[in-house]
Amino acid sequence: MSYGQVALILDMPRAAREVGWALSRVEDRDMVPWWRVVNNKGRVSIKGQYSAEEQRQLLLQEGIKVSKDFTFEIEKYRFNP
Repeated sequence: MSYGQVALILDMPRAAREVGWALSRVEDRDMVPWWRVVNNKGRVSIKGQYSAEEQRQLLLQEGIKVSKDFTFEIEKYRFNP
């Protein structure tokens, strides 16, 4: 799921950056699956307390093929509710 998709679900279509900001401040890592949110181009674009490599590894554990340059086929894995 992309930051923009989360913003749309929240009925705030122009708030993708705010979604990223909020996720970067999650304190209880087990309560919010922050690693499942990526940019709209299919790239891990993370800043803050979690590393891009950590996000990549968590996505790999879930069966999402993320390359070493932190990209993947977003249309193949995109969440479409």
